[in-house]
Amino acid sequence: MTDELILVKRTRRAYPATFKAEIVAASQQPGVATAGLALASRLNVNMLRRWIRNHVDGPGD
Repeated sequence: MTDELILVKRTRRAYPATFKAEIVAASQQPGVATAGLALASRLNVNMLRRWIRNHVDGPGD
């Protein structure tokens, strides 16, 4: 048996700006939990919070 190391390149998903805008708008509705919305949308909650922060503060901050 030979010991081989197999490397797999990880790729990031790219989400369209329209999808991000829809999810951010949904997160701003009264009574919507950010964590619940992220789970329902199959997103990482930290990523959703970053989208929300970028929407409020602008992408440069």
